[in-house]
Amino acid sequence: MIEGVIFMLGLGIVCAAILTAASRIFYVYEDPRIAQVEACFAGANCGGCGYAGCSAAAVAVVAGEADPSVCIVGGPESATKAAEVMGVEVGLAEPPKSFNTCSGGLRAADKFVYLGVNTCRAQAAMSGGQRQCAVGCIGLGDCVDACQFNAIKMGREGYPVVDEEKCADLSGRNRYPPVRRSDSRGRL
Repeated sequence: MIEGVIFMLGLGIVCAAILTAASRIFYVYEDPRIAQVEACFAGANCGGCGYAGCSAAAVAVVAGEADPSVCIVGGPESATKAAEVMGVEVGLAEPPKSFNTCSGGLRAADKFVYLGVNTCRAQAAMSGGQRQCAVGCIGLGDCVDACQFNAIKMGREGYPVVDEEKCADLSGRNRYPPVRRSDSRGRL
């Protein structure tokens, strides 16, 4: 009986030593400012900033890839707190806007007649869509469904019209619309 207790005690000490060594060898440093900046944000994980959630936005702010004012939902209060953590000034921040720079919808000529699934995404899979404009709107309204801010409506001519007052997204990370974009910032 005593041998069993001694064996289990020795096994426990060996396992503890292995786990201690592994935790030191495989330690991953995380900048403590990430948690502080994330606490400044609204915590909605809405993706309105263009990142996967508040944690990803905080990582981008600490890495210098985004401004402290990246949280659209948190507004100026969260921007001020995040800038304070980072030791920078807030500055003037304006959410990125989406602009349609090319003819699309019913204004663009057709390359072919499409009779498939009636979505922009499905049409884009067919040689970039039926419209001749390479960066223009296909005109079926996937962007209207995708906009979390209700800032896009389909216009009379079959292309989206953006309400710039409501628009707070499309910072280059949104995956809609599925057609090629005219520049790297994600503007339509």
